[in-house]
Formats: sequence, structure tokens, C-alpha cells
Amino acid sequence: MKKPSSKEKKSQAKKRPTSTADAQRMPRSTCLAWAKTVVQFWQICLQNEGDQKPTRLVVLDLNPSDTESMWMLMQEIKRHYDQTGLRLPWTYVVCEKDEENRRRMREHPYLSHAAENGQFDTCSLPFNSQENADLSLYLDCQAYDLAQEIQVENTAIAVLAGQGFKHFPSELFHIHHGKIFSAQNNADIHSEIAWQELRIEEENEPDLAYYLQRYREKMSSAPVSIPLEAMRFLDLLVQHPTCAYLVLTRDFGAVQLDQIRNGAVSFQSASGNLAPLFNFETFSHLQERCGAWVHHFQWGIEREVEHLSCRFMPAQYAQHDQHADDAIETLSHQFDGLISTLGQAYGLKEHIASSLTHFEQTSDAACLSLFKACAFDPYFCLEIIQKIDLDQWRIARHRLPVWHESLDTIWENYFPNTRHEDAANLPSELGSFAAQIGHWRLAKHCLEISLELYGINHFDILCYALCLAETGDCSAALTLLRSYPEFEQESPAYAQCVREYQARINDWRENAHFEAPATANTELRLEPLGKQHSEGFLGQYRDPQIALMTRLPYLDTAQQYETWLASQKAEKGKHLFAVVHQDLGFVGVVCVHQAASSGFFYFWIGCDFQDRGYGQQAAHMLFTWAQAQGIDHLYTSVFDSNLRSSKSLAALEFAVINIQAQAPDEAWVFQHRALTSGSTLDEKTKIAQLVQLCEDIDSPLIF
Repeated sequence: MKKPSSKEKKSQAKKRPTSTADAQRMPRSTCLAWAKTVVQFWQICLQNEGDQKPTRLVVLDLNPSDTESMWMLMQEIKRHYDQTGLRLPWTYVVCEKDEENRRRMREHPYLSHAAENGQFDTCSLPFNSQENADLSLYLDCQAYDLAQEIQVENTAIAVLAGQGFKHFPSELFHIHHGKIFSAQNNADIHSEIAWQELRIEEENEPDLAYYLQRYREKMSSAPVSIPLEAMRFLDLLVQHPTCAYLVLTRDFGAVQLDQIRNGAVSFQSASGNLAPLFNFETFSHLQERCGAWVHHFQWGIEREVEHLSCRFMPAQYAQHDQHADDAIETLSHQFDGLISTLGQAYGLKEHIASSLTHFEQTSDAACLSLFKACAFDPYFCLEIIQKIDLDQWRIARHRLPVWHESLDTIWENYFPNTRHEDAANLPSELGSFAAQIGHWRLAKHCLEISLELYGINHFDILCYALCLAETGDCSAALTLLRSYPEFEQESPAYAQCVREYQARINDWRENAHFEAPATANTELRLEPLGKQHSEGFLGQYRDPQIALMTRLPYLDTAQQYETWLASQKAEKGKHLFAVVHQDLGFVGVVCVHQAASSGFFYFWIGCDFQDRGYGQQAAHMLFTWAQAQGIDHLYTSVFDSNLRSSKSLAALEFAVINIQAQAPDEAWVFQHRALTSGSTLDEKTKIAQLVQLCEDIDSPLIF
């Protein structure tokens, strides 16, 4: 069957909903850089001597709504942490005010296993803040009998805020002719702000008075935002002498005092409303006053700011002596290393956008490089995939396994989230593309997710039916298609698919030699080799050694394959079967050429699936079928130098017989296997039967 066209796929995608959530999602390259930075920070902390080593490692994610980014961060932290050889347990804790959202996250199938292992948990805001600044994280996973509280002392904690400190309100101040007006943004976007005049006493609010005085000196009639609640939260971390912390946040904001001028709080958000810029200038100033190193990247005032602040164990450099100076110098270099790691996140989207501008000139090898360049970010990769037209642009067969591995990696980084409408595109798009290039296992899995989470549509059903048919279950594919007769009436491609699958099944039924139940096991199926196997056959036949060892002709195009297949089917008594795997699709061929009660047997397994036992399984399935057709004895041949095939045939209970063919076939070794118990032949009878069989099937062998 002709696979669904790229044009139809893209027209289907246009009907799917989109949202502005993608503009807020962190690219995977940023997740990758953040994960490396977090693990590198932990490594530095664990290099301390004696009592100053942390006893617990925590990631505190303040923005759980972006679950895709959270999932990618968790995966990348785990990968990098496992590579370090460190053994200290770490926990990824997500903060969320809403208990229902916390419960939903803990029960998500992607996260529940991590929760059971203590590597994922949730906690609520606000935190426990006592007079002695005892900051504790009260965790939620009571069902798993884990520790319910994390004390911040002796903890290396990484605080992540992928969209700014959105859980903390941002205080807004407007300075006009020396007067201060205040308002508050409660983490929601407001188009109108209610200002009230504020009188502040320095002794009650010394920090706020300090910052407002700085603004009074620099500007008049200017609004500013000061993230006081976020700073108070970090103050609790600062007050613990044995707590090391890393803060990573990204948001639209101002990082210099001269950027905070009239209009600074009026950033035009993606939703069309006004939102305040995060005041990184004030935030950074406070962090520095508390003894942290601070660094940030900014690509223009209308671009996001990537902010890094870090304080290692203070006791390392608390004493003013030579040892402390050396420690500070060492930590300064280590902080520079964190900056370098973090810097890897920049310039990616522009690079991808530039590459996609001239995509029609891109080869499939260059496309694989783009996947790698964007760190297999699911949504960047989706942009790339949507531009590929496989009707015009073919992927080299030898690179298909690499494509399959790349799609697997892209899918691993996808987090199913029904709350993000734009996420609905990826399972369908990736699934249909995987089907286009024969990655049936992934295609079925993606399409199952799409159909379950995002509803039934004719294109996903059509692609899923194709996957079933190409992995050995044509009857199930036809049943699925006929379950939705309305699609058959609406879509010509859908109706054509129904007709083709029915015709294929009818053709098999007319072949009296084919008995489906006898030619299937839990993993593999045998089905008559046909035109529908063209792409799979040519892809797995690309190794020239297969043709050499099986004495088959050179085949490289669909036309050559179909011509050869027609000639094979024209030979009386010749039965060729495709070996089809339930997840991998076409993996090889088994054949028997029958004459009376004997047959000449051969098989081959494709270059991507050898040494997995598929040849042995398929051969035994063919033996069962051959017995039902009245075949008692099988013969085969192998080159005397082909030790690998000789070993396989020995495992199939074939035994060498003492006969040699004339030139140019004198290097062949002939073997025999009895299919029925008690059907033994002496050597002379085996030789005579082989010679007669070769005459009956018009073999070119001469003895």
C-alpha cells in the first residue's frame, strides 16, 4: 500500500490546535545546559573536605506548569549524574500551590515510578519559615513512606525558575516627582495596575528603602518592579551557613539600572496583555550582598535573561587567611566553569531557524545533524520534520537505522501533557513520520498516545492501520479501518486503503498453501512475499553479502524487485514468505521450492536484524508449514567458507551430505534435514533425492 503522503500529513496537522505555551517552554538545549550546570555544582560541593560536604542534593523547581521542560530537566540531570559516579541520593522537588495539580503530577505514569524511588516529589508554597529561619520543604509523597521533610542544612540545593519566580508576587513601584506609589502583581498578568501612594519607614523596610532610594536618585516618573518575596525566600537559604545553593532562572527582565526607565514594566506578553519585567538588576544586587557569585546573559532588552547565582558552602572561605584566599580563587574558577556550561544554551533557535530557511537544499544527513544540534528537542525537531516531504526527498537506506535512533531520542524527551494543546501535534506528527520511514514500533506507540489523549481522526487511524499491516496483522488493520465507516466515505485515501487490505487478504486466502495460524508466533509472522514488502526488502537487502551468499540477483529499485518477484512466483512449487516482526516490520525472507515430498530451502535475515534469533524462529515456522504441505525432507546449500551460516544450519539440525556440484558451484556444501520423525534416509538415497529435486525445480546445479 502507498503510505500516506506528506502533503496529507501536513494538512492534517494544520487542523490541530495550537497555543502560546510553546513560547514559554525552554528549549531542550537550555534544559541540557541547566542539567549540566546543576550536576557540576553538586560535584563542586561534594569536593569539600570533612564536615562541609552536603549530605543531600535537591533540585527545587518553582515552575511546574511547564511539565515538558521539567521532564527533560529530570532526564538530563539523571543522565549526567549517573555519568559522574556520585552515589549521594538526589530529589527533584516541584513546588505548586494547587494540591490537585500536585496530585496529578505524582500520579502521572511518567513520574510515579520516580516518586516511588524517592527521586521525584512535590511540595506546596508558602514554605515553613520560623523565627530562627528554619527553612524546611514539606513533601507530599506520603504513600511511598519516604522522609516527609527536607531540612536545608547540609544540603546542596539548586533552585530553578524557568519562567521567573512566578509563584512569588512582584511588588511594583512608581516614582513620580519624588513620591512613591505601590502596587502588586500576584503572579498573574494584569493589563491595569491600581497604584497607591506609599510611605515607607527605613527602619521597618531597610532593604526596600535602600533600593527605592537608588531609583529616586536615577529617575523620575518611572515604574520599577522589585521581587521582594522571591528575595525573602532566598534570604532563608542565605542564612544557613551550611547550605550551598545555585539559582537558575530565565525571564524577560532588566539587568542594568539604566534599563529601568519609563515603560520597563510594560512588556507586551504573548497573550497580548501587559506583564512586568522581572527586575534582575535588584535581584542580582541582593545576591551579591549575600556573598553569592552572580552572572547573567541577555540578548537585548526584549530578549530573555538567563540568570545564574551561586553560593558554595560559606565555611570554605569564612576565615580571612591564605587558605581561604586559595579556596576563593579555586571556587571562582569553578564558578567560571558553571558560566561556560550555561553558555551552551544560546544561539540555538536562531541557528535552527537559519537552517530551515534553506531547508529544500538540506540533505538527510544534514537533517540528522540539525536534530543533534538542537539536542533532540521535541518541538524544534517537529519544526524540522514538518518541512520534510518524503514524496520528493528520499532518505538513504543505510541511514535509516540512525534516523530511527534519532526519532527514539526525540520521543524520549516528549512529556505527554493534556493541558498543553500544542502538545497534541507531536505524537501524531512524529508517529506519522516514523511510519513514513518504517519505524513501526515507535509509530504505533506515538499514534496510540495521540488517539488516546487527543481524540480520533482519520489520518491517525489510517497511519495506525498501516503500522498494523506492515507488522504482520493485516486483518486487524482492516478491522480497525472498518470501525470508522464515516472516514471511508469522507477520505478517498482511506477508502483506497480499505480496498487494498481486503484485496491482499483475499489473495492470501486463494493461496491454498498459506495457513496463517500455522505461520505465526508471539513475535514473528510469515506472510506471502508481495509488492507491499518492496521498501522493507530493499532496505534489508542492501548488504551485498546477502545476494552473494543466497545467489540472488542485484536488486536496488522497486521496479527491479517487482520484476524479480514476478519471476519467482511464476516458478511452480516455489513459496516465498516475508518474515515480519510485530514491532520491526520486515526482517527477512524464508523460501522453500517444493517438488513432491522434498523441498530446497533457504533463508536470509536483513542486515539490521541479524544475530537476534529471528532466522531460527522463522525457519522453524516454515518447517511447521512445510510438514502440513506434505514435505518430509528439506535440502539446502551453503558456501564452505560461510562458517556463520553453517553454524545456523547446524542449530536447525541440518547435516552435511557427501556430494559435490560441478564448476562453478564446487564450493557449495549440501545439507539435509528430515521434517518428520522416523523418516530416515541413507546417504545414497539423500543424494539421489537431492539430484532429482534439482532437476524437478530446474536448478542450475549440475552434479
